Amino acid sequence: MLRISIIRVGLLMVYKLEGDLAGEWVNEFREAWFRAPSGSRKNEFVDLDSVNRIDREGMQLLSLMGLAGVRFVASAPYTRSLLEEFGEAVYDELPAARS
Repeated sequence: MLRISIIRVGLLMVYKLEGDLAGEWVNEFREAWFRAPSGSRKNEFVDLDSVNRIDREGMQLLSLMGLAGVRFVASAPYTRSLLEEFGEAVYDELPAARS
């Protein structure tokens, strides 16, 4: 199961994920990302602190998002290393949002 919360923090849009980014839930997140209004992908963050598992399809989606300019928040060592292995910038926490 995956819970997806979309939160605005100043100019930032944050996708907070809780659960597994795997299997059928990858498509759910992909659709939520495509449907969400966005001014700039560079102002989008995916908060992965509450994600338990990421499968190959989930990692492919995150990689695609990274290529589009989305950035990631992850504090768990395994999640950080997965993202860094794909060359993604990973933050410990959201940067201060400027309005």
